[in-house]
Amino acid sequence: MDAGLDQVLAARMQMGGHAYIRDLAAAEAAVRAGRFNLAKVLRAAAHAYRAMGMDAGRLLNDRWSAQDLLDAHQKELQTGKAVSLVSEAAALDPQLLEAARRRHERVAARLQDILQRASASLKQNSDVLESDVAQTIWGCHGCGFLIEGDPPDPCPVCGALSIEFEPFEPFYSSTAEHLGHSSPEAMIRTLAAIPAEVEQMFHGVDEASLGRKPSAEEWSPKEIVGHIIEVEALFNRRVHYILEEQGEVDLGPRMPPWRLHEGKGYETMTDAELVSRLKDSRRATVAYLSGLGPDQWTSSKGFPGGVRNVMELGAWLTNHDVGHVAQIRRYVPSSQ
Repeated sequence: MDAGLDQVLAARMQMGGHAYIRDLAAAEAAVRAGRFNLAKVLRAAAHAYRAMGMDAGRLLNDRWSAQDLLDAHQKELQTGKAVSLVSEAAALDPQLLEAARRRHERVAARLQDILQRASASLKQNSDVLESDVAQTIWGCHGCGFLIEGDPPDPCPVCGALSIEFEPFEPFYSSTAEHLGHSSPEAMIRTLAAIPAEVEQMFHGVDEASLGRKPSAEEWSPKEIVGHIIEVEALFNRRVHYILEEQGEVDLGPRMPPWRLHEGKGYETMTDAELVSRLKDSRRATVAYLSGLGPDQWTSSKGFPGGVRNVMELGAWLTNHDVGHVAQIRRYVPSSQ
């Protein structure tokens, strides 16, 4: 047994906190850049790092008192440097340390595999392709182990049941960290500006370019605009359901949001028709949101998968649109 393994756990705990914040901030930026699958991978990586750090922290927790912890906080705030609370004189159970080492090795190996495939995919494409990293990555809250596809039951590393796995997908309506949130006024301004941005990017670009897919797995600029229109309609149904008990509650598995535009002919419409539809839809949405008060923005209701409030849905739509506009900007020749 390596006598320094407990020190390795202390380093794992500190690294976990650092990587967690770093990767979540990068994921938020990736969404705004229209790299939704990259954001998914980064959020899953943040989850794995955090879980390993928590696992290490639980083992090390008995090695300091509450007073030591509070004193360390004060010193860190004063100096701006992290304080290590691990005492070399305190011994940890070698069996627990060895079990933790094995868990972390398996979690890290799976994370490294996913990150390597994501990196290779991103070097060849504008975003990570779902043929390279699965559309859904499940992260175990017990140990951080990542699974692509369907969650196992139980976790092959720590034995956690399937309900202890969190899904990471190309986009999300809310996160515990409130990624991408801004004030209602800022969200409304951003949403209101989207149609003009799209119109400017489409101006003077030939129809063939607007209908061209960058790759078999990616959408053309026209399809992206169709997708924006359809997701906005879904957003409005959800908000009306929360505030007025009208509209259509999202029942989840019938059709995922990223397929709502399929089969509706958006790819064959002219750029003028697409922009006109987007303007009409957005004008109504902005007018409705501009009339909401604070109590309405914070109103919530249960949906399949959890409770959602209007603020969360507004952040979802805003970041969704900003990301897809960035995508169009990469694809349309005049926007390069």
